[in-house]
Amino acid sequence: LILNSNEAGEAAKTSIFNEDLIGLVIHEQSGFDLLRLRNSTNVDRFVVKNTGLVGLGTTTPGAKLSVEQGSATTIGQYIAGYANATSDLFRISTSTLTATSTAFVIDANGKVGIGTTTPTNQLGVQGSILSSKIDTYDSAATSTFAGGFTAGNNAALVVNQAATANSLYI
Repeated sequence: LILNSNEAGEAAKTSIFNEDLIGLVIHEQSGFDLLRLRNSTNVDRFVVKNTGLVGLGTTTPGAKLSVEQGSATTIGQYIAGYANATSDLFRISTSTLTATSTAFVIDANGKVGIGTTTPTNQLGVQGSILSSKIDTYDSAATSTFAGGFTAGNNAALVVNQAATANSLYI
């Protein structure tokens, strides 16, 4: 345990290391990282900056949480949920002073929801989508467009589905 060490160029700090120099450094002076966790080769693996930014695998986080992949052959992020979970595996939400809304979710069944917390299919989108192409490769694939379907910039094909009558315009 090193308390208030003043090595050349270092701020006052508290350090806890084992014999392999794997340890924890807590700085007590502004202008320095608040917390650093190092490995046996004295490389910082986890950093909390005095600005509140957190870095995993990077000493220069650019956001509240920055995760550095490490190399081209390692997995960037890996999140594992509990196998028998009944709640969401992953969720991204936005918040204001008065409300929180979910922007993206992966539920306990692996279904992805964008703009919805209850996707009923493998991908559920609440709102408009923009795509240059949609392909289906299942020979038994079917499509249902509730409320109708329009194709072409100038409505070259319009199919309207209504409760009382259906129509086709070409």
